[in-house]
Amino acid sequence: AITCQLMPAADVDALIIRGSMYRMLSICLGAWVAFEEERSRRLSLPIVIGMAVLALLLPHFTIHSLEQRWGSLFVSNYTIKLMVLACASLCWLLVALNLDQLAARYPVMGIPRAMLVHPVLRSIGLISYGLYLYHYPILFRTGSMEEVLLGPGRAVMELALVFTVPVLSWFLIERPLLAFKDRIGRATG
Repeated sequence: AITCQLMPAADVDALIIRGSMYRMLSICLGAWVAFEEERSRRLSLPIVIGMAVLALLLPHFTIHSLEQRWGSLFVSNYTIKLMVLACASLCWLLVALNLDQLAARYPVMGIPRAMLVHPVLRSIGLISYGLYLYHYPILFRTGSMEEVLLGPGRAVMELALVFTVPVLSWFLIERPLLAFKDRIGRATG
């Protein structure tokens, strides 16, 4: 918020979108959700639902308030952070609800659980760090970041490239490094 107020608009957009220190919010929120998994699952259902509703609605009310006070320039930069907060809240809600237990108790909850354990989503989850890491340099290098609207053929091609590079990275870099890590752990353990 301070950066948005002190820097020129063009610099702020580039810094917040590309700057590592501003990207840490999403990584830290994801880590917090992972570290709080056990404690979150022990909360009572009314507390979980109340906190989730508050966390999901808070960004909406904050954006509306900021829009009235500072105008769209501030909101365009700050909205990204609020949307990250809303996404982290949704992830936390899914963890806290413990869909395995809910599906056992309420059969209708088996539908969201089945969607989340679907092999396609699990495969995307497997390469998700690569997607995060490579998508921006790929789109920047292909010039897509400057264009407002891509043609359908080019959009499909770039989407395929954005998924192909992380898959290659998983098989050629990440998986061998993880296997190496496992061998070191066994040797010292």
